[in-house]
Amino acid sequence: MKKAVLLLIILISVSGCGGTLASLYGVNYANPNDYNAVSVKTEIIYDSYEDQTKIKAPIVYAQNNLFGHTYFLRAFAKGREYNNPSVIQIYVDAYLQDWAFLDRAYANGRELNVTPISRDVGSCSSYGCTVHEHIGINITLAELLEYQGTGLNVKISGNKGSITIAIPAVYFKAFSDFLKKGVLNHRISEVGNKDT
Repeated sequence: MKKAVLLLIILISVSGCGGTLASLYGVNYANPNDYNAVSVKTEIIYDSYEDQTKIKAPIVYAQNNLFGHTYFLRAFAKGREYNNPSVIQIYVDAYLQDWAFLDRAYANGRELNVTPISRDVGSCSSYGCTVHEHIGINITLAELLEYQGTGLNVKISGNKGSITIAIPAVYFKAFSDFLKKGVLNHRISEVGNKDT
């Protein structure tokens, strides 16, 4: 019976329901092809200490694999208005069996601007360890608008390996439309003392 339950869990995860399972555990997940889900689950966090607003789209499991790479869009803007952010980034968490030292990204024959963020050891067993490499792909507002029509297939490379991720146009469109709203509204989380 235990083997049957374990097999069922594995099959659900592999078949694309992993995101649903993640949502049950509080992960801010959305199907990247569902405009409304992406829009509703996009978060705004205002930090009064830094006078900065962070806008974060929901996490996406690449290829719907709960045990694979994830990505999300995020943006940073000065003050409370966020329709013209100073930074827009595709944040990628590459889930790997060994270090790839990811530090480059390519799409449509050109190299993209990236920021390596961190490298962490995940879980370890007698078979070895898993590792996470976090990298940001920096995009401009013009590129965000371009990708909302085309989507983005990106290859992220390092000295010892690479990964590919396909981000659908709908995901970019929902985030772009959210940014166009421009002024903080009812979906805010605040960091900092409002009295200072």
